[in-house]
Amino acid sequence: MKSLPSDERRHQFSKVEEELSSRYSQFTPIVDTKTSIVYLAHDRHTNSRCIVKHLNESFIRSGERQRAALLEFKIASQLVHPNIVRYETYIHCGAFVYFQMEYCALGSLDTYIRNNPLRNNGSEKEEFWFLALDILLGLSYIHKKQFVHLDMKPANIFLVPKSSSPIPSAKIGDFGLSTSVGLSRHKYKKYKKGDGRYIAPELFDKAKPVTQLADIYSLGITFIEMAGDFIPSLALWEEILQKDGEIDAADYGISEHLSSLLSRMLRKDPDCRDNALSLFLFSEKLQSTAEQASISVEAFDESPQRETNANPLSPSIQIFSESDEENEQSDVKENSGGLVMSTSNSNSSCYKTPSEPAFSTRFQQNSDSVKKRLEF
Repeated sequence: MKSLPSDERRHQFSKVEEELSSRYSQFTPIVDTKTSIVYLAHDRHTNSRCIVKHLNESFIRSGERQRAALLEFKIASQLVHPNIVRYETYIHCGAFVYFQMEYCALGSLDTYIRNNPLRNNGSEKEEFWFLALDILLGLSYIHKKQFVHLDMKPANIFLVPKSSSPIPSAKIGDFGLSTSVGLSRHKYKKYKKGDGRYIAPELFDKAKPVTQLADIYSLGITFIEMAGDFIPSLALWEEILQKDGEIDAADYGISEHLSSLLSRMLRKDPDCRDNALSLFLFSEKLQSTAEQASISVEAFDESPQRETNANPLSPSIQIFSESDEENEQSDVKENSGGLVMSTSNSNSSCYKTPSEPAFSTRFQQNSDSVKKRLEF
């Protein structure tokens, strides 16, 4: 996609400013990366804090990445579960793309475990098993909805406080690599920074299909990181791969029970790995933790959950033209060739959830810092 003329970019940005100003206040940047800026904001409509993620124009410039961003929202917005981060609003105007997501006050799991070790004298604390149960419940639900996350790691798991317990609740987030079962939209041709420490080995083989058991492998390495006092590396990934599920508790400073659980998660052959329900039924620790939390085995029912004749990738998103005079429905369709996304005039359209008002007032707070990033 060619760069837009400066006046057109300003016009699109002006419309984005209006929408953001009508919806949010106290817009504060908290994370700034090459691909996005993440803001902590106050949602005027719900009178609550939220997260707004702005995908940088330079990153989202290609049509393929714009379609991938919309697909991420379409998948994540269908996953309504207490252990999954809510995706609430999608705004797309030309080259400007924003997500609104649930605010998780305690941040990411990777930061949390650096300051709050989850093991003591070679055994996992009670907190480890409560968090592990939360993550497994969220992942089981994703799989029940016939999706694969494909990026399970502590940085993509977020924490919120619980009023009934000092132990926080865990929620799975960041669905940027997610896809439907049976669709191999993502090909891992080489290690990606960060991701390579957690990726299931079969994802490097183009001949093998993407299955939900890839998430189980990544979760196994995540559990090692949660229970240990080290950060996984590519060297550790190679070491675990060679062990093919033979995880020695003494090597990683973990309990024998967790070692046995990991042996069911970290096999090279995905067909030899357990799914979430089987892991729960195997683990006495997970079962006793669930009993304390009043959670039954039915919560792990992984029978496919789709409405008859319903498209699994069709949340309610409307397209508003810049004149706001007409709108068309955006859809993702399945055919024999995989996913096909159709939108109308994506360069000049603004996507919003139907409940949102049309663009109205100017966005004021922090607009200067955003404009600098856009190099006006």
